[in-house]
Amino acid sequence: MKIVNNILFAVMLSAGNCFAIYGRESDDKDNYPHPYSRSECHVPGHYGHGGRTLRDCCPQYIISNGQVYFDGREVKDASASGFKSLPDGYALDSWNVYYCGNRIDGAASQSFRVLGYGYAVDSWRVYYSGEVMKDASSASFEILHDWYAKDRWNVYFDGKKIEDASPTDFEVLGAGYAKDRWNTYYFGHKINE
Repeated sequence: MKIVNNILFAVMLSAGNCFAIYGRESDDKDNYPHPYSRSECHVPGHYGHGGRTLRDCCPQYIISNGQVYFDGREVKDASASGFKSLPDGYALDSWNVYYCGNRIDGAASQSFRVLGYGYAVDSWRVYYSGEVMKDASSASFEILHDWYAKDRWNVYFDGKKIEDASPTDFEVLGAGYAKDRWNTYYFGHKINE
């Protein structure tokens, strides 16, 4: 724990290679912490690259007194009966799919599957961190490794299309590196040779 500018920070380890940073404002009079309203979860920065937020890896869904809650707030319109928490911050009930406590418009709960690394699919769409990935094909979408994924026509890293990458021979090498027949990539960016 550390106090910086009158804010007490505690870092707590959690599953999914992430850590939560919880802050509490310090009261000048008595130096006891008062609740600070936010918590965030960060992936430790792609092997040294700037950290990126992955809101879904630490907070949990809770059902209490017939209501569903996520990260201290009620999940609007969620049905507690049949509610199921899924990996990567996703959840569903009989009618809707949720990401970090927010309903994903148009997501089909009956066919929804979480694939990992923040990716998920239903019968018609592909999702990354709760957002629809335009032009991605749910029928052929697959996770490769280390936030890389592909479908029949494109390759993706961190939910974004990698321009000109070839899905037919794309291979993840590890530690952020990947290659296809023509190029080498580092965290989804083509390495200039």
